[in-house]
Amino acid sequence: MTIVGVGFGVFGLRLVARSRRDARRLSAAGVAATAEVLTEADRVDGEDPGLTLRLRVSGPGFAAFEADVNRPVDPALVPGAALPATVVPADLLFSIP
Repeated sequence: MTIVGVGFGVFGLRLVARSRRDARRLSAAGVAATAEVLTEADRVDGEDPGLTLRLRVSGPGFAAFEADVNRPVDPALVPGAALPATVVPADLLFSIP
């Protein structure tokens, strides 16, 4: 049990460290962009329903790209909706509120 617990702990620490590193990079090198919702699909993940969105992210300094994200259910997230985004053009790391 100790080995399994330590394994999960290390995994959790790495996940948190990567999230913090990505947040710092977005705040330091991120540029404003727009994410357009292309498609939406219902997602059921255990007891936590949500949406899987297909986005087209575009802005200055990089070619437009598409990505999938999971979000909580929100009636405003429909195909054609434009969302503000922040993108690090060097490696296309992005976030949406």
